[in-house]
Amino acid sequence: MNVKQIEKLMDIAKTVAAILVSFGATIILIALVSSTPMETIKDFFLGPFATVRRMGNIVEMAIPIVFTSCGICIMYATGHINMGSSGCFYIGGLAASAVAFRLQMAAGLHPAAALLFGGLTGAFVAAIPAVLRIRWEINEVVSSLMINYIVVFFGTWILRTFMLDPTAGFNASEAYRDTAMLPAMIPGTRIHVGLLIAAAVVIFSWLFLKKTKWGYQIRMMGNNSSFAVYSGMGITGILLASQLIGGFLAGLGGATECMGMYTRFEWAAAPQTGFDGIMVAAISRRNPAMVPVAALFLAYVRVGADVISRTSDVPAEIVSIIQALIIMLVGAQMFLNRFRHRQIVKASERQLAKEGN
Repeated sequence: MNVKQIEKLMDIAKTVAAILVSFGATIILIALVSSTPMETIKDFFLGPFATVRRMGNIVEMAIPIVFTSCGICIMYATGHINMGSSGCFYIGGLAASAVAFRLQMAAGLHPAAALLFGGLTGAFVAAIPAVLRIRWEINEVVSSLMINYIVVFFGTWILRTFMLDPTAGFNASEAYRDTAMLPAMIPGTRIHVGLLIAAAVVIFSWLFLKKTKWGYQIRMMGNNSSFAVYSGMGITGILLASQLIGGFLAGLGGATECMGMYTRFEWAAAPQTGFDGIMVAAISRRNPAMVPVAALFLAYVRVGADVISRTSDVPAEIVSIIQALIIMLVGAQMFLNRFRHRQIVKASERQLAKEGN
């Protein structure tokens, strides 16, 4: 293997090792706090596959994370971090909900219009931190975090002022029209057509980043912005385009979640799906092709934690410990660094010896 292949293999090994270490710590923790550790450990690892409904829960939970994570992979490829995916996801769901109950359209056209409007609204929100960065050099991490709060409060005002159903008994919009709903796919679960849309998003994101001119420019800007400028690339346009696409995918995810899993808009706050997307993007090493695997893994861990919280004396917060350990180890630059260095040196020595012969 050459050095580049070893680098890719070590990235995978680093992620797998982080997961295994986290699971090991989880087992130890369960053994310490549970009165029935063996049964609890079994429920944690095998419980998510015990019924069709639980397996459906894994897929249902993974679907929205795929949207935000793919969007984050594209946004982060420029080297600029936008933390506003939660706001984009929230406002995308709200915008799609307005179309879902306000407009009367044909069954095939209605969900498409709702999803498109949700995606465009998410793109608009994501563009705000990008414009602030381009125009006034405002740090996009801070501005995008603040945008999440602004979007939620503004969305809550919109919901209460223009969309509220007074007969619902709580802060919720009017019920969606039947023509706007995304149909279910698998009996016995709530898995809906959004699964197919999520698959299309993964394919698009990978092809866009890896096989297009725009994707190459985005990756080049992230790897070496100085070289990108020297090469004549329009950095302003590249940055804005990446944020627009990432925000569109997050908004599309919020719209898909609302149209597939709910009958009316009822989010009192922004779901954590945007931050889950950041976590999944880190686990997948910002590779859209690996996002579904990472999203399903995170959903599996959460369903397992939910199972043991209902069947044992171990609280569901154990999933937070697992997530924290995985992210810390995946993000740690020195984790397995010595082993990685030895493998690269050996590969270089073999290559030199081969060239010498």
